[in-house]
Amino acid sequence: MDDRSTTVSVGGSLSGVVVIGDHNVVCDHSGTTVSPTTPPAVRRTTPPRSLLWGQREAPVGRDAELRAVHAELDARRHVQLHGPAGYGKSLLLRHVSRQRAARDHVICLTASGKHVDDLLQDLFEACYEGAEDYRPTPARLRRFLEPVRAVLVLDHLSDQPEDIERVLDAASGCTVLSAARERTLWSAGRAVAVGDLSPEASLALVHRVLGRPPTPAELRQVQAARGSPPALLRIATTTTDDRHRRVIRVLALLGGVGCSVALLALLAGIASAEAAPVVADLERVGFVTADGGGVHLATPAAEVASASSAATTLTDWLWTGPARPEVVEAAPVIVAVLTAAGPTAEALALARVAAPALLRSLRLGAWGEVLVLGAKAARLLGESRELAYFERELRVRDRLLAQRSASGLWWKVLLPLLVLAPLVGFGWLALSEPRDTAGQLAVSTTASAPGTVTTLPAGTPTSGPADPGDPTTDPDGPVSDVTTDPPCDPVLPASLGFDVVRDTRSIPIVAQPCHGAGVPTGRLALGGPDASVFTLKPDCPDLLSPGESCTVTIYFDATAPGDYTAQVALPAERPMVLSGVVEATKSPVPPTTTTTTTIPTPG
Repeated sequence: MDDRSTTVSVGGSLSGVVVIGDHNVVCDHSGTTVSPTTPPAVRRTTPPRSLLWGQREAPVGRDAELRAVHAELDARRHVQLHGPAGYGKSLLLRHVSRQRAARDHVICLTASGKHVDDLLQDLFEACYEGAEDYRPTPARLRRFLEPVRAVLVLDHLSDQPEDIERVLDAASGCTVLSAARERTLWSAGRAVAVGDLSPEASLALVHRVLGRPPTPAELRQVQAARGSPPALLRIATTTTDDRHRRVIRVLALLGGVGCSVALLALLAGIASAEAAPVVADLERVGFVTADGGGVHLATPAAEVASASSAATTLTDWLWTGPARPEVVEAAPVIVAVLTAAGPTAEALALARVAAPALLRSLRLGAWGEVLVLGAKAARLLGESRELAYFERELRVRDRLLAQRSASGLWWKVLLPLLVLAPLVGFGWLALSEPRDTAGQLAVSTTASAPGTVTTLPAGTPTSGPADPGDPTTDPDGPVSDVTTDPPCDPVLPASLGFDVVRDTRSIPIVAQPCHGAGVPTGRLALGGPDASVFTLKPDCPDLLSPGESCTVTIYFDATAPGDYTAQVALPAERPMVLSGVVEATKSPVPPTTTTTTTIPTPG
């Protein structure tokens, strides 16, 4: 193993101190120490600090998509572009972000290869001064981001639906414009497919790239491409320059992950001064896209750079002490190279030097991936000392992240005791059951199995913390030992109406600070005379801890004309009345519509 130093110096001092949640974290090459602390003060910046992506020509043949995106953003609705790689989604995002900057605050981030937690840290640092050395807990992060009002532009979002849901939940005050290969945005907004170009647009694209009208032979190739942008670009481009090929091979190794121009030059083995012109050449002909998140390969490549060589290059680079922002940019590249290299000696050396650098940069998602990959390499190579380091650091990481769910785990243990208390004689736990009267409908856990729901009586005191107030002043101020919590606002709206056949509505549920025991969303129940025509699908845990939120989707499936009524019940909450109307004059099955009812978070 490489043992050049006992500490790694990044930007003058990788051996430094950061705050993660309520923990003071001292990190260096030998290991990490953790102790309790008070979170630092941060101040929100207005407007947020974000570089707009470079100005480019308007996309060819995408007028309809541009109109659709602007219409949704004007209405403050989330929108997602989705389609295959190389179809121009990034170009559309850059064009729209430039246009929106004249009327909105715009934050441009790339999600390429990033863990969603690291993406949210990017957003936090863009919106707050003093955030570079502080990683708040998810609940605090949500409070910090709630007052931010901006168009949040996210390129290269993952194809995991939970990632876009996490972003929408954390940045609830932002209107999100994202791009991904697969559609992951459903009920929360509109998805716009980016598909093949029309014959006219295909000719225009080839003409633009060639700088002249296509020849008869090229016209036949245009027809054969059938509107596929990558196929059209291949007609107009040939790559013979060795520098171009080196850059493409490195980007192919990274598998779609973005790389800064400076780091790309290092990995490709070309001069720094030559890198920008090479990237500009490749971008002009559509081989790559370049933005604030780095350079990305836009079309498939046949040749791939050596992962072992790239790992060695990154290891040497990290030992030179790059600045923290450079490490932040490089985090997805490091993970991609480690993954491609496999359990080799080169990968082990890279993981060992990268781990403290990523912790110091507060990219805990990438840090965790590097620790796992490093442990795997050390185990297979028989490096017991290095394996002990990675396993110890993984335990430290578990400790740092345990605060995220500690309260939720506590109440998951306590909740069954509350339910069983009446059966074992705890008279001080007064529980009540709803009665089937004209004024209150009986509810059931499913639409087809009527039953009862146990509820806590209204006004039962809780033991949760007081509202933390404005996160920009004191997000984690001291809490008195004895508090009287104000009554919580209703979790569910009083009513929800459906007036379109096969309508779908989604409502967010937010556990407020006054919900000391959390919100038992696992006990949501649907009942009432017409429950069979409604379907309740919560995307929620059994218990929602204070500061957390989730989404409940309700489907209205009635087709026969008439008025329909049901209700959704939740313990200790007044029921939400569902009403649906199907008129005889309406089309039997009109297109599905989706709307979102937003419940403002108190405070």
